[in-house]
Amino acid sequence: MVQDPQLAAHDRVMHGGQELQFAEPVRIGDTLICTPRIADLRSLRGMELLTVEVACTKADGTAVVTSSSRLVFMPEAG
Repeated sequence: MVQDPQLAAHDRVMHGGQELQFAEPVRIGDTLICTPRIADLRSLRGMELLTVEVACTKADGTAVVTSSSRLVFMPEAG
């Protein structure tokens, strides 16, 4: 993701938090299909705030877990 030219991301990134919501237990041997999406992207005081949500299901389509992660891209020094 840091090298994605469409995001204009760079290596001055800080993890801003993560939340997980489990709908079902995940067991050894489960095959999960996970679909990420950019839920929010905004600027604040020179920083870029990116929220990525990932929804995971079992192979049969049963919802298992949803996560939301926030990344903070810091401004360039100088």
